[in-house]
Amino acid sequence: MSKELDMENLRFLPIDKIPPRKRRSKWREIFSRIPKGQALVLNEDEASYASVRSSLKSYKEEGEFQNIMIYSRQDLESGKRMTYVLNP
Repeated sequence: MSKELDMENLRFLPIDKIPPRKRRSKWREIFSRIPKGQALVLNEDEASYASVRSSLKSYKEEGEFQNIMIYSRQDLESGKRMTYVLNP
């Protein structure tokens, strides 16, 4: 259940005081190290597809790694999801 806001005690903060978002991984370095014509292979224990996709999307929005693609496949026997990061 959501709690109602106390309209008399709202908190405000100057926009420049909002802490910047921190990137916790080294995706820029990882993406830049994928050799042309190769694919980085990650299992779900190393990195989730959603995490890789989100990181790549943010870099692409900044104009970086426009050539990098991401695919995901699930192994039918083990049920594990593999993520492939391609540099075609």
